[in-house]
Amino acid sequence: MRKRRFPRVIAFVATIASVVALLAVFAAPVRAKSAKAPVQLTGTVNNKGTKVAKGNKISIEADDVYFSPTFVKATPGATLTVSLKNEGKMEHTFTVPGQAVNVDLKPDAKATVTVTVPTDGALEFFCEFHGDQGMQGAVYTATGQTVANAANRAAPTVKAVPDVKYGSILVDTNGLTLYQRDSDTATQVTCTGACASIWPPVIVSGTPTAGAGIDSTKLTTVAGPNGNQLVYAGHPLYRFGQDSAPGSSAGEGLAGMWWVLGGDGQKITSPVGTTTTT
Repeated sequence: MRKRRFPRVIAFVATIASVVALLAVFAAPVRAKSAKAPVQLTGTVNNKGTKVAKGNKISIEADDVYFSPTFVKATPGATLTVSLKNEGKMEHTFTVPGQAVNVDLKPDAKATVTVTVPTDGALEFFCEFHGDQGMQGAVYTATGQTVANAANRAAPTVKAVPDVKYGSILVDTNGLTLYQRDSDTATQVTCTGACASIWPPVIVSGTPTAGAGIDSTKLTTVAGPNGNQLVYAGHPLYRFGQDSAPGSSAGEGLAGMWWVLGGDGQKITSPVGTTTTT
């Protein structure tokens, strides 16, 4: 009579199961830990890591929408040479508040700038087009430093940003699309009352600040019925109530009189490729 082999079979199956389980552990994807910021910046930061400058030189890649590395450790008081390249599909800037560093980088463009490293405190840099979307970083000399030039970074009242559909367009401080109304003039506002509740006018106090892509000589105001309204290139500016986020331009062409305003101060009446401006 043949002996039963069940115990051996069971042991063999158990061994195979253990091997499979072990392989599954090694094959499981490893989650990368998010990079820890050595200094704290205000707002969103798309952190792509930290590098130490060697020989007072560093290469920084600008992409959509981040800088890599995001943080650079440097020598206090040094003059840091920064080599820049835009690897993204969008236009960016490398801007250092409080220093004469504000470079425009179109896709594939390269540039070299010098930055003076503070003897104490971190030095913030950002993209004027996408800084509010987390495209910012800092040069620092010690972990936990406060940002020395934060007070020099004033949010512009209006700026021009690249838009896939309409090219260069005007947006407000929050990145919302700005419009002009055909019946307005530089000194006369015709959208009031119920109209102004649908098309909120851009009201400012004090002197407006021109951001990236803006000709500051074209930026004025008009004392209209809604208040001190912002004017660019002779066009009083409005938002559209149904534009809830940056990139939205649902008001374009409504009633045949509302148009997105381009960075050149001309109204945009059709998408890029078939664009006619007047």
